[in-house]
Amino acid sequence: MNLKLRPKSAAIPRCGCLDVGPLAADRDIDLVIVAVKVPHHADLLAAAVESGKDVYCEWPFARTSQEAEAMAALAQTAGRRVVAGLQGRFAPQVVRARDLITAGQLGRLTSVTAYTALHYGYGGMLPDEQRWTLDPGNGASMRTVVAAHVIDVITGLAGPIATATGLLTTQHPSLRLTPSGDTIHATTPDHVLITATTNSGVLVTLTALSGKAADARTVIEIEGTRGTLRLSSPLPVQLGPIHAELATGEHLQLTTLPAPAVPPWAHDLSPAAVNVAYLLRSFTDLAGNPAPARMYADARDALALHRLLDNISGTPTTGLT
Repeated sequence: MNLKLRPKSAAIPRCGCLDVGPLAADRDIDLVIVAVKVPHHADLLAAAVESGKDVYCEWPFARTSQEAEAMAALAQTAGRRVVAGLQGRFAPQVVRARDLITAGQLGRLTSVTAYTALHYGYGGMLPDEQRWTLDPGNGASMRTVVAAHVIDVITGLAGPIATATGLLTTQHPSLRLTPSGDTIHATTPDHVLITATTNSGVLVTLTALSGKAADARTVIEIEGTRGTLRLSSPLPVQLGPIHAELATGEHLQLTTLPAPAVPPWAHDLSPAAVNVAYLLRSFTDLAGNPAPARMYADARDALALHRLLDNISGTPTTGLT
């Protein structure tokens, strides 16, 4: 596949399709992007890969691990590449953190402590457009969205999860939707606590919650035998911007790391858009050159993460990769 950058002034052709069939069958289309609500992902991915198209599918990939397994099998049978929208691993400061860890700056990793909180739901209020997330069957919740993106970043830094257990609670069971005024009984968990170990024995803890009054943010602290690395953001980790701090050796104070340089094409993009652009760059080189080593999450990676999430229910889980 050869995706080419268009000048800003260039007109972008429009398909005008109201059905995915003609879109997927269009010979001028190389990549189908599935960016709709989760319950529609499986059908749209199926139509695309069966028409010979590669697919970028937003996260959550599917509603359950069973659905993700079927989607991954279909892509494999069709011989098409599928990338899951886990773009947090491509945030420039996350990539730098991975390089620092790989270079041994932190020594042997010992623990990762993560916290992510949203103002979303504070005061028992929720926008009407988020109503669909309150139905567990739709596959979009604190566990499957916010916590999942943090887990993906953590595994990219500290290695695959070997064992995990979780505690899920719904602390805001009654929500008033705005502006409709409807009151909804919520059953999807809004507080998630995960404890895990990686294949190399790193202890991981993650708290994810919604309904925070002030200072909603994300913090990931990676500890090693030779130092500490902290990543923080006022937004969920996949959306950025990310602030990085490092303390190593005899320098026990955390020092801010300068933001990595980004290419000119990224200057006008939001941090979230930059992350997605780098993800697509990994999926297929935009200049038509041979693609670099794979860093993106494919359908098999998405399935592994879904299996982990489906099993975080208070019971220890093993063999997740």
